[in-house]
Amino acid sequence: MHLKLARALTEKGHEITLVIPSNIGIRDVLDLSGLQVIEYSTRLNMVKDVAEPTMVKPYFEGREADLENVVQTMRQISHEILTNQMLFEKMKLAKPDLFVYDDGSASRMFLIFAYRMGVPFAGLHFASEPFFRRIPFSPAVDPVEFLPVGQHMTFTERLTNFMIYASQLPETNLAQCQGCRRNSGFTCKALASRPTIVHGRCSGGVVIVSFGSFVLDLPDNIVQKFWEVFREIPFKVIFRSNLPSPDKRKLLTLPWFPQNDLLAHPNTKVFVTHCGSSGQYQALYHAVPMVGLPISFDQLYNAERMRIKNFGMTLDLRSANVSEIASAIKTVATDRIYKDAITHASHLFRVEFGVPAERAAFWLDHVMLYGGAYMRSAGQEIPLYQFYLMDVLGFLGAMLVICLCVLLYILRLAVKKFYKKRKVD
Repeated sequence: MHLKLARALTEKGHEITLVIPSNIGIRDVLDLSGLQVIEYSTRLNMVKDVAEPTMVKPYFEGREADLENVVQTMRQISHEILTNQMLFEKMKLAKPDLFVYDDGSASRMFLIFAYRMGVPFAGLHFASEPFFRRIPFSPAVDPVEFLPVGQHMTFTERLTNFMIYASQLPETNLAQCQGCRRNSGFTCKALASRPTIVHGRCSGGVVIVSFGSFVLDLPDNIVQKFWEVFREIPFKVIFRSNLPSPDKRKLLTLPWFPQNDLLAHPNTKVFVTHCGSSGQYQALYHAVPMVGLPISFDQLYNAERMRIKNFGMTLDLRSANVSEIASAIKTVATDRIYKDAITHASHLFRVEFGVPAERAAFWLDHVMLYGGAYMRSAGQEIPLYQFYLMDVLGFLGAMLVICLCVLLYILRLAVKKFYKKRKVD
């Protein structure tokens, strides 16, 4: 996401310095030409110490994700980065005019770098988190990113949604910052050239399978399930995985591939995905229907949103059997309801957003040229209790109580007068 934005800004003539971890698994395949790169290292690894033990392993073992451990580990990683004086000195030497950071709850503290360097900043993240960004919302129709429900919720779902929103209230003070609102789909782009790994291999149709950069090794029982699924479907398969292919004529396995370009290829029929935000927006941009196999976090919400809008089907990877997964892939590939729905949505998406990375680059370039103060919402300038109208609600509540007390007092006097009159009579 950040690399796509960096490329778009480079095309506008800006010099970009990209700060990345030295242990990033796919660094050798990333095109970093033309970019200044600053590397850093931490004792803890995002894949081995965060994603695998707290998200992937619990999912396949039928346990809930260990969110508390995720928070604690991410805080440790953030602390190491923020106290890395050498990293800070390298960033200062770059003399940035704008600091673009990942605006997630775990990495929001990186804003400290921008304050220490005295430069303006913009936030970028996959989740909207309206509480943190003071974006107008309604818990009645706007589900939190991690809740697998649609906009039309039952009473129980609305109650759950409201309680989750309310539980976040104490943390909203972390979001009083100047920055750009989140834009969706930064990794989407038009296809510059056809990927050579598809040429001549998948003329009859190809299925792209990816569970993101965090899940390249799957449990043996899930692997065997996939091998059987791939044998049953009438398509070639390109599977992002560390696993060797049991049948190279039909199945190509790679630890990394140009996902956006593969989804843009006309031979791509279905995207089998864990429903990560970036991959889902890429599929939307290129109108590729999906089979969702969500694992954790926002993927559950993304999968449900996809299902409701008829962009594809969703299944539980652990409980779904071979025939169910194979049937879902074949159905999504051949039933026009899915292709038509996502094609229509893709046209709307392109009309409204164009190429999101280019649009984001335009606004960042605009802010660097003209400043962004005039775009700030007044909601970011007022105290929290005023933003949520607590003073107004408190006043109305107090007036209601006073009115009730006055009414009760009048009724009490009336009752006393009535009984006194009866005694006299």
